[in-house]
Amino acid sequence: MDFLSHILWANLLFRKKQWRWQGVAFAILPDFPIALVMPLYILGYNVDAMRQLWSIDFATHSLLVIGILFVLASLYLKRYYYPLIFGSTLHVFTDLVTHKGSHAGYPPGTALFYPLTEFRIDGIINYEKDLWFLVLNFGALILIYSYIYLKGKKQNEGV
Repeated sequence: MDFLSHILWANLLFRKKQWRWQGVAFAILPDFPIALVMPLYILGYNVDAMRQLWSIDFATHSLLVIGILFVLASLYLKRYYYPLIFGSTLHVFTDLVTHKGSHAGYPPGTALFYPLTEFRIDGIINYEKDLWFLVLNFGALILIYSYIYLKGKKQNEGV
């Protein structure tokens, strides 16, 4: 899924949680390694720079790594660290569905249990190429955000 959609869906799903913004941050964090190098790729620089970041990207999209980080963060904080587990797994599961095929020389699919295995599950939707999904995704976000905004506005008028 694209970066903006990860932000908007996480914000929507976590909007009533005290840890809302931390959850949004963890929902976009898995893409940061690639996001840092993507401008270079777009400008025509060598794709090898992207390939060197794949292992980091595999790790940030691994349920195994996310689970270990969740346990370590929870032990350190002496409480469950929900933003990490919910934000990161939301990201991984949306990518699991929307990462069909490869892009920018990146292998297709998501490696859920990296580093134990690089076995990848290929998605069913290509968020970059399936126009119907782009329209559906952003259409749904616009409708839901509009509904929440108008509902809040109506409640404020009634006060």
